[in-house]
Amino acid sequence: MKKWFLVGAFILLCNMFFSVCLAMEANKDSAIDWEISVKEKLTPEELEAMRWTEVFQNELAQYFFEVKSIQPDSADKDQIHVTVKAIYKDKAVINNLNEYYRKDLEEEDIIACSEMQMIFQLHKRMYAVKNLKLYSSKRVLIVEQTKDVSFVPVPVKTFADTMYEFVRKCVQN
Repeated sequence: MKKWFLVGAFILLCNMFFSVCLAMEANKDSAIDWEISVKEKLTPEELEAMRWTEVFQNELAQYFFEVKSIQPDSADKDQIHVTVKAIYKDKAVINNLNEYYRKDLEEEDIIACSEMQMIFQLHKRMYAVKNLKLYSSKRVLIVEQTKDVSFVPVPVKTFADTMYEFVRKCVQN
């Protein structure tokens, strides 16, 4: 009699264990994720704005760079890569870009900004633009161009000059 009682209890325990496992598996996707914070969650737009730091401004555009993107080249430590962004202000430039890319733009959309992957050669005071992405005001990628790296001298008192000096100081520290 004791044997049958133990067998029954064992079967009952196994049944309960498998029922709990099945219930946990079913609720796995609908489990509540708890997050405690006094700060409000940032919107995607706010996160994108925090990613960029303003570095230069002229009549053509307002220029930003991404701090986390400043990286030395794996093959040549004298070459530093950085991602920069230009938000266009000059109406003539915006109109020219809009006309050129009209077929790629949605109705009532305009060219707003570009992101570039720049490479600086610190000891030679040269730079190159490796990659260019052009975005509309609705944040739609209009065109992406990857160029052959061709270094040119950094012109004085320009965005490239300001960026070169900033990158050089970052690497020194």
